[in-house]
Parts: sequence; structure tokens; C-alpha cells
Amino acid sequence: MKSCKIEMYRTWVALTATACLTTSSWAASLGPSGYFTDFSTQPAAADWSTVTVAGAAGDVTSAAGLDAAVQLLMASSITTQPVADPGTPPPAGNQARWSSAGLYLQTRPTGVKMDVLMLTLVNNTVTNADTVNISYDFASSDAVTEEVPGHRGYYSLTGAANSWTNLPAFNSPPDGHVSTSLSLNWNSGAKLYILWADDNGSGSPDTSLTIDNVSVGIYGTLAPLSLSLTAPTNGASLQGCAITASASVSRTPTNVTYYLDNTPVFVRTTAPFSPVTLPSLVGSHTLYARAQDAIGLTGFSATNTFTALADQLADVAITNSFAGGLTNGPSIAYLVGTCITNQLRVRDPDGTVTSVDWYVNDALRLQITPPNNWNTILLNDALAGTNLLRAVAWDNCGLPSTSAPVRIVVTNPPPPVSILVPNGSIWKYNTNGPLSLDANDLNWFDNGYDDRAWASGPGELGTGDANHGTDANNPESTPVHFLGTTYFRHAFTVANPAQYANLTLRVLRDDGVVVFLNGAPIWTNNIAVTADGISFTNLATVAADDGTVFVVAPALANLLVTGPNVLAVELHQTALNNDSSFDLMLWGQTGGTRPQLTISYHPDTSQATITWSGSGTLRRARSLSSPIPWEDVPGNPASPYTFSVSPTDRIVVYSLR
Repeated sequence: MKSCKIEMYRTWVALTATACLTTSSWAASLGPSGYFTDFSTQPAAADWSTVTVAGAAGDVTSAAGLDAAVQLLMASSITTQPVADPGTPPPAGNQARWSSAGLYLQTRPTGVKMDVLMLTLVNNTVTNADTVNISYDFASSDAVTEEVPGHRGYYSLTGAANSWTNLPAFNSPPDGHVSTSLSLNWNSGAKLYILWADDNGSGSPDTSLTIDNVSVGIYGTLAPLSLSLTAPTNGASLQGCAITASASVSRTPTNVTYYLDNTPVFVRTTAPFSPVTLPSLVGSHTLYARAQDAIGLTGFSATNTFTALADQLADVAITNSFAGGLTNGPSIAYLVGTCITNQLRVRDPDGTVTSVDWYVNDALRLQITPPNNWNTILLNDALAGTNLLRAVAWDNCGLPSTSAPVRIVVTNPPPPVSILVPNGSIWKYNTNGPLSLDANDLNWFDNGYDDRAWASGPGELGTGDANHGTDANNPESTPVHFLGTTYFRHAFTVANPAQYANLTLRVLRDDGVVVFLNGAPIWTNNIAVTADGISFTNLATVAADDGTVFVVAPALANLLVTGPNVLAVELHQTALNNDSSFDLMLWGQTGGTRPQLTISYHPDTSQATITWSGSGTLRRARSLSSPIPWEDVPGNPASPYTFSVSPTDRIVVYSLR
């Protein structure tokens, strides 16, 4: 077993040490205690490596010839790990070997010009070494004729070709302990390469040369620990909530402490040691940093004085509200369902705006962060009455600034229109894609269907523009994630259905809808009706308004019943997982004459005649499958309409729309 003695003397500015020859692993890293290996384990290629030079025995005829051959080598090409061999000594080979029995390294080249063994060291002492001591135990055996006996030794700080300096003490040494002292400038963190070259002599087999108990130590002067404060600069004036401190250290420290007004506020013990964010400040302050290295030496930065300025709140104002050609003002009232555009001016004089919150009637409707369009909000589903709109801008200091409120008046239509289902009503909804395939769910649009397990919320419902894309400016009252097709139900009460001459649907949809009233389909939009009807798998066609406009369609009032009525809606998207929006209004018009439809059959001619009053388009369905496959009667006939009845028509249903 090998041993070592440590002698170390420290001051604040210099380190003088005799490197400890500690028994350690083979990691070729020269720390404050030096480097030592007894080859008790196989060395790694990154630490000890070998290479051969092609040729034959006797190719090298002199020491000068061996020196010239070594100058052609580059450390980056010497990368092979010494082979493990249990022989004592190991047999001759074309590369250096590690004896797993004798625990040493051996060179004994054969079949090549020469064999090279290299030690790679890294100076991790935080010391710029000016003196390096290297020693090892050398032995030879089985001596034969060699043109250059033993080894020749070299060192290099770069490992480049033509950079190798001969070490005379390592040239053909006698058996025993070998040592030398190098005078050089080996910087902290840099590499040092030690190389042994063994020519293949003309005798056979070549002499066995062994290296063991390698130690390296240093004498050196510690480079001063230099620390500078790079931010904030001396005399700077900065926004008090966003001041960062950064320091530059001449070598890697173990910790850096930042002192604000002579009080430590941050201690960093792991990289990166900067930057750090200072607490919010106002007024004049001082800052300096202190760094400490691995051997306890300390460096201080200069003290910088800076001024922390009070945060200036963001300037935020709703500058314009308009719809079509109407600009909002005290005398302007918008019809319910109008899409109202509201524009915002926002800026921060001393920082940045990080987000904008939009409130409608003191309820948060939309939160927008960059890079989305926070300068505009669309109100297309405002409720009838006075709506107060305001915006809150948040700056990078985390402080809010609120705009003056804007008053937006929305009205329902005047009589003879009455509102049966207003916008913003509570809707039951099912987002499970296909409903369970039992008899009850197949009739989900019927009045008697049990929807108590469905979720519910007020319109507008969806995950539309408020949460989608860079134009996220159209908020929903009920955020819901829809998958492909979603089902909605809403119950409302009618006291006297006979008073309504006709109905008007106003539907906000993204993308397509099928609308049922009391179990009967009354309208489809942006979805193709196929011969097999419409199922949950059908995708909608493109809705150009992206769910920002209420589309309007007439409906017959004769489907209304006294008491509870049910509207049911399928919402289809153009693609799965797309944005979607939904709300619906149902208006009834009182007065006038409700269209009546009568049918008479003439058995003698196998014809039938349909007559009706009022306006409307005649349509028919040849089955009562779900949903009912309505189609317009070809030619858009006027009343009365006479047609032949085919004996194969098992059931044909007619209605007006």
C-alpha cells in the first residue's frame, strides 16, 4: 500500500502546497490534494490512454528519431484504454496494458514501430501552477537489444503536434523511483499531458517496461479572486420592481452573496450565480456582491449606487365601441344579439403590459396575454339592458390599472315580438360525443327525455375565440370543451301558443346546428342532410362568421304547445377538438294569421291536394327516422299543391317552414 504526506500553507492571496499523494480513484483530476494512482482499478481512457505507431521492430534507430516520431502525435488521437490482462507481466502486445494482477501499466510493443502511453491531467486546484512535481515507480524486465533503451518522456500543455517537450529524467531511467519538477504556467482549469514513448527494439520480444504509483503535485500562486458587479450599473435609474443584479467572477465560486443596503438579500450556492431579481424598491440604494471559492478565499465587488423609481401604472382606455355603422354613444341602443366591437388603448410608460382582463357588469369575461389580440373584445351576446364594460391592464410590476367604464345599452325587439327564449338562458349540455346507444338516449331531443344528469350553464357556451388562437377576443359565459358534436336542451313555458303567428330562431353557432322544437326538427344550418339523416359523426361545413354572428331563420308556431316546451340542438364542428360557440334566442310574433296546412285525398284519381295560408316553404319527409329527414318539395309549389300518391308511399309527412 502506498502513502503520502500533506504540507499546505494558505494566505488570503496565495496558495503554496506540496501535492498530497492520496490513494484515490483513477480520475485524472488534480485537486487541492494533488493526484495519485496505484492502478488498483483499470484506468479510464479519459485519464490514461494508449496508441501505437505503425512500423516494425528496429525502425527507430536513435533518441532523435524517437523524438521526431513523437512530435507528429496529437493528444486528441490518443484515446484507447489500456487493455486489462491478468498476466504478470502481461505478454507483449501492440498497445500498453493494465495488469489486473500486478496492478501496474506496461509497455512491450510488438509488430509496430513504437507504443505510446499518455496521462491527461486537469488542474482543478483553483491555482495557476508554476511548478509541477511528477514521480512514479519504474521497472524493466526481460531486457533485449533496444536502439533506445527504456522510455523517453514528454509533456505538453496543448497536446498539439510539435508541442511535446522532452523530460530528461524520464529518458531510459534506472529501475526504482523516478521524479522530475517542471517549471511552467499551468492555468487553473487547463489540461496537462504527460507522455511515455517506447520504441520496438530489434531484439525480440521487446523489453517489458512498467509504471506504477504515479503522483503529481503543484506549487503555485493563486490567481486573485476578482468579482465585479455588472448590473445595476453605478448611477443607474431603474424601474423599482424590475431590477436584476448580475456579477462576474474570475473563476467558478462556491457561493455569491448580494448585499442590498449592506444587508444580504440573496445567497447563490449553485450555478448560475447570477442574475437575481431584487425586491421592489423606491429611492436611492447601494448594492455589492461577495464571492467565495473552494478553498475559502473571498472577493468583493465595488459598491454601486442606483435609484429605484416608483412604478408608473399603465394607461388603459376603451376608445371606441361600434357595430356596423353605429358608434356607441348616450343615445345609441343596440338590438340584442348585435356583435359590438370594442377597441382598447393600452401602454405602459416605464415597463410592459403583461395581460388585460375584460369585465362585463363586474364579471370577469376574458383574460388575454401576449401574443393574443388584447386590444379588441367582441360582445355579440350581451343581455338586454345596460351593460358596463371595463378593462384592467396589468404591468410587469404586477400592478393593475382600470379603464373608465363604457356604458352599452342593449334592447329586445319591440312588440309585436315577444321573447320566448332570451340569449344567456341556461342550457343543459352533453359533451360526451356519441350518446349511449340505448332507447332513451336515441330520443334525446324529445320532451320527455331525462336530462337531469347533464351539465348546465348560461349562454354563450363553448371554447371559442376566448381560448383559441391569436384572435382570442370573443368571450363565453360558460367555457366548455366540446368534442365534435355536442347536445343541448332548454325547457321553456308557453301559456297561450295560439297567440303566436310565427316564430324566429336566432342562433349563435360555430360551426353547424340541427334545431328541434318539441321533438320535431325545424332547422339545419351549415351541415349537410344526407339520405341517412344526421348523426354525431357528421362534420359541419365551414361557418364563415366563426360563431360571432346570430344567424336568423323563420319557424312555424304550430309546433308550440301549452305549458312546457323543449328546444333541443345538435352543435357540429368542422373538425374534432376545434373551437366552438353556442347560444340561441327564440322570438314569437303575436297578431297576424298563423299559417294553416290542410291535406285532402282523392281516391278516385290517386291524388292529394295540400293547401295552406300565409307564407312558407312546403317540405316533406318519407320516414320518421331520427332525426326526421326533411326535404323541400321540388319546384317550391304554391298553395294549392296537387300531386300523385304512389302506392309504394308507406308514409309521407308534410310541413311548412
